[in-house]
Amino acid sequence: MGDKPALCPGEPVGSALATIARDILAEAETALGLVNHDDATAVHDFRKAMKRWRAFLRLIEPMIGMEARALRVDARDRARQLAGARDLQAKLDALSDLEKANTEFSKTSFATMRGRVEAQKRTAETTVLTPQLRDELAGSVARAGLVVGIWPLDKIDFDDVARALASNYRRARRTIPSDWDAAPPEDLHELRQRVVEHRYQLELVQPLWPRLGKVWVAEAQRLRERLGSHQDLVVLGLATAPHQVLAPWRSRLAPLIARRRAAHVAAARRMAERLDAPLLLHGYSRLILDPNRQLDDPTSICAISDGVIVPGNARLSPEDEAARADAFFHPYHDAIAAQLDRIAGRCPAPALLSLHSFTPVMRGFARPWQVGVLWRDDGRIPLPLMEALRRDPEITVGDNQPYSGRNEHGYTIHHHAEPRGLPHVLIEMRQDLIAADAAAAAWADRMAEIFAPILADQDLYQPLQAVA
Repeated sequence: MGDKPALCPGEPVGSALATIARDILAEAETALGLVNHDDATAVHDFRKAMKRWRAFLRLIEPMIGMEARALRVDARDRARQLAGARDLQAKLDALSDLEKANTEFSKTSFATMRGRVEAQKRTAETTVLTPQLRDELAGSVARAGLVVGIWPLDKIDFDDVARALASNYRRARRTIPSDWDAAPPEDLHELRQRVVEHRYQLELVQPLWPRLGKVWVAEAQRLRERLGSHQDLVVLGLATAPHQVLAPWRSRLAPLIARRRAAHVAAARRMAERLDAPLLLHGYSRLILDPNRQLDDPTSICAISDGVIVPGNARLSPEDEAARADAFFHPYHDAIAAQLDRIAGRCPAPALLSLHSFTPVMRGFARPWQVGVLWRDDGRIPLPLMEALRRDPEITVGDNQPYSGRNEHGYTIHHHAEPRGLPHVLIEMRQDLIAADAAAAAWADRMAEIFAPILADQDLYQPLQAVA
């Protein structure tokens, strides 16, 4: 993400959105002004800026209306004017991808094919980004800047942004194929477009949830790259048609392209499954209020935590505690209940995973577990999960440790999952193992691989009362 502007804690949402808009348009202007660089760089950078711009406009469109939609359509059309140059680069990228996985072609054959495509690309670069087209694109960007300057962005609050993010995420999920193997290239390309949009929108809010946001953006980017590699191969396949530049190699390239496309589809499917789950995040310290405790639990608002006095929690009145519950407890659990209600229409018993972390040391005791699995009566997820975790000799698993799901330490699963008969588990991760971004990402991958076969069992998604 670098130093790109975004929504940050404590800063007005409207002014941040205005800064983001100006930054994206400045990026587009810079790309068009790269007169001392090759046109391929200018095309790439401008198209990238337009993707960011369209994702931003899609996000604010519910609040701004038709003007945002009109600009988004214009940005799409402008990017399409440069699609020919991008397709030629896609062919080169696909050839490089095939060469890495190749066992049939010589390096000389790949060099010959690459040379033919590069010759096409050099010819196209002299005719695609002409001075006239540069001026047209620059004029479009300038007009967008003038329109943004009069938008009432200061009236947009974070709730508006959150609703738009959730709506666009659901839109992306609806494009996930029900049958990946039979999905036509057009459907996978549309999914890629939605993933690109989702990824750029997430960057805008990443500072609000730095660690999780970084992992989520990285996962979305990996999915985007896989789907992009698949689309590049589709474009390359068109170049093998009769009278096209790679027609002489069609009989040998076609099966290689098909196998490589299938590999990318399989990898994309695994990545998409990781992202195909609504996430409800409680973005505040549990020292303010622990959302995983009942409100009448003495540890709901701790006056002392591991021997350390919490000054802000001393001498709270019942009214103070009720105000915290209204601000930090009820909205979180209302959102979980509402999400489960929405999902119930298409899945009788969705799985509920409650994710938490614990300190390495508590009351002087060094906790030996890397992962804790908390549960009470429903073992459909916890038992196979612990079995899978214990196959790794480096992982010490806590069965209802460092807390127990058999008492009231798991309010979320007790309140939401058990009454509905939903398959569920509460996971505790030791904080020192996920403190660094890279380590957190590695554990996310590790846990995703372990969860995948458990959650792939379609018999899991039945209410507990229906399980014999």
